[in-house]
Amino acid sequence: MKKQLLFIFTLVMCLTQASAQAFDVGNLSYNIINTTKLTVSVTGFVPGQETEDLVIPEKVTDANTSIEYTVVRVVPAAFYNNATGGANNVITSISFPGSINYLAFNAFRSLTNLTSINFAPSNLDTSVVKMENFVFAGCTSLTSVDLTGVNVNIGHGTSGANKQGSNVFNGCTSLTSFTLKNNAQSSRIFTGFFNGCTSLETLDFSGTAISIISPLAFANCTALKTMYLGSDVPPATVNSNSFDGIVAPIAGGTLFVPTATGVNDYSNDTVFDWDAYFSIAAGTTLSTNKHELTPSFKLFPNPATNTIRVSKKVVSAIIYSTLGKEIRTFNNQKEFDISNLSNDLYLFKAKFENNTTETIRFVKQ
Repeated sequence: MKKQLLFIFTLVMCLTQASAQAFDVGNLSYNIINTTKLTVSVTGFVPGQETEDLVIPEKVTDANTSIEYTVVRVVPAAFYNNATGGANNVITSISFPGSINYLAFNAFRSLTNLTSINFAPSNLDTSVVKMENFVFAGCTSLTSVDLTGVNVNIGHGTSGANKQGSNVFNGCTSLTSFTLKNNAQSSRIFTGFFNGCTSLETLDFSGTAISIISPLAFANCTALKTMYLGSDVPPATVNSNSFDGIVAPIAGGTLFVPTATGVNDYSNDTVFDWDAYFSIAAGTTLSTNKHELTPSFKLFPNPATNTIRVSKKVVSAIIYSTLGKEIRTFNNQKEFDISNLSNDLYLFKAKFENNTTETIRFVKQ
């Protein structure tokens, strides 16, 4: 009898402790990672509360303890379409906070209605963002990805099965462009990263020095036309099947490298025959005009349906039509209601505390 009571007591304590490590805020569920650093992971939607615009917040407060936590991870298969009988497939856009540093394997796999992902610039204290295997694989409606400003390493996740960081965008058949400029963390394009991205036309690694291109990295990217690589030094390693399924020479294909020195070095590279696939030219998408600066903030989601958010607080903001007509004004906020706007392209002009103004385009859909 005592053993039975002890077993029941132990079971209750375990269940209580497990419950204490998990909580819901809004339509998302979280697990506590570290009670000292006050960090949590996102584990998925609260069942029955799935939404088109998935917005992962930077901070959440556990109502049971009133403790505020920073959101840093997304757990394996958290929003994997196959994992919940299709309920997650309602997602059309995902917005990530600057605090995120880990996306586990299959986290957003097979979301076939997902069209956009938007990352706020990484916070100064955010460690390197890592992605495990197949994070966005099979998201067949995703059209473009820009990770500029994100402290991400696309070259490797971690050790262990499903964690290396391979096939992250495998089978994203509508993806037309991928951008990762001025990134100091990524020097490798990992195995199968873009495998099967049959609509991928443009890869922009301007200012990012790529030294390793792994097996099947660009396999079957049959629409590839333009590639920017950020170093005049050719990658030291290019696997023999990195470009499998792409017929050489690529019709109209151009590889841009920073300077004429790079053009010469890539043309004479003994590791990989770049000339067989591309015309090689000097060029970059990095602005040399000091008046054409990359905005210091991000707007997300973009495209958007009901609300847009910005990565830092603005003093005031004005939304304009592309013809210059003032549509709406806002003051002192980071979230903006656009639900009443017609579906169209707009300009978002923000004024900040240092009296500077910057403008970003966004799409209301």
